[in-house]
Amino acid sequence: MTPEVVVFDLGGVLVELDDAWPAHAGLDPEAVRAWLHTAEPFHAMERGELSETRFLHALADRFRPPPAFGPHDRAIEPLREALARWVKGAYPGATALLDQLAVPAAALSNTNRVHWSVFDPDRALRSRLVPALASHHLGARKPDPTAFARAQAILGPMQVLFLDDSPANVDAARRFGWEAERVHGLDAVRDLLDARGLLGTRRADGA
Repeated sequence: MTPEVVVFDLGGVLVELDDAWPAHAGLDPEAVRAWLHTAEPFHAMERGELSETRFLHALADRFRPPPAFGPHDRAIEPLREALARWVKGAYPGATALLDQLAVPAAALSNTNRVHWSVFDPDRALRSRLVPALASHHLGARKPDPTAFARAQAILGPMQVLFLDDSPANVDAARRFGWEAERVHGLDAVRDLLDARGLLGTRRADGA
């Protein structure tokens, strides 16, 4: 069945990330990445339940315990700057690819206020992703089925093709009932959409 909407993850799919961002604050990227997988402060920030400042304090507590690094409020500023550098911006050609899509495009992204404010400064992506749904607005993050349910409620009864770079998120989307494929990087996105016949003139009548 031809999808009625393609729902994109952002980071690693349409938006380029800097996975070495903790190094900008003198931290080990691998150690931070391993911690983030299970760190409730990070998940709570991405659900919109915790401020980025409180998350950064938790990060500092884990990797820069006081008093060795001085007063906490000063210690988190390099972490705040590094966190913003996690997101580099849209992959070159991402907006052009969305303009070629034959069906509407939307987004469902695990993100937070910091990254939401910097990933698309000229709103070129968001203007093409309607709706652009963020976990910190929905109050749920993938792979929680609540995130998919809340997204579907906003999308309405549309047949979805979901593209994400996380196997866990792809598996969760399939369990929810969406068609889902794992992709990483814009070339992989383009190849998949082309193979599915989804690049071309957008159909006005949905037929």
